[in-house]
Amino acid sequence: MSDPVPPRPDRNAAPLPPPIPTAWRRLHPAAIAVWASGVVGGLALPIVFLLVIGRAGSIGFAAFAGGLALVGSAVRWSRFWYRLDDRALHLRGGLLQQWERTIQLQRIQSVDVVQKLTHRAFGVVELRIEVVGGQSTEAPLVALLPHEAARLRALLASDLAE
Repeated sequence: MSDPVPPRPDRNAAPLPPPIPTAWRRLHPAAIAVWASGVVGGLALPIVFLLVIGRAGSIGFAAFAGGLALVGSAVRWSRFWYRLDDRALHLRGGLLQQWERTIQLQRIQSVDVVQKLTHRAFGVVELRIEVVGGQSTEAPLVALLPHEAARLRALLASDLAE
């Protein structure tokens, strides 16, 4: 009688975690609209006021403000990069004054997924990363595809459980 065939090692095994992306990545291009809507939303009251009182050039001012917000947001998007390695999340941005922020994975306290109306319109989500002792969101990744945000959240949350 022969020995039974041993089970294959790849069957019934726990799935391997997805590899950690180490290349620099950009946000989804919808980040331009998300950032621009925030700027235009902040200017909404003065624009509406100018339109109501009927000042000459108020429509031109509104178009100029919207265009400026769009161009500024496009430049911001083109200069914003992030990457995750096995020890930290790295963020890089800036045009005239360049900056880089490194968030150690051990310091991450929470990773939240947010989807506001603007995000829903473009089919993206925002990933908010908060650290221990921080006063606000330390790393808002404002426009990621839902599957990419879920993958990043899983990678960051797996470090939280350890």
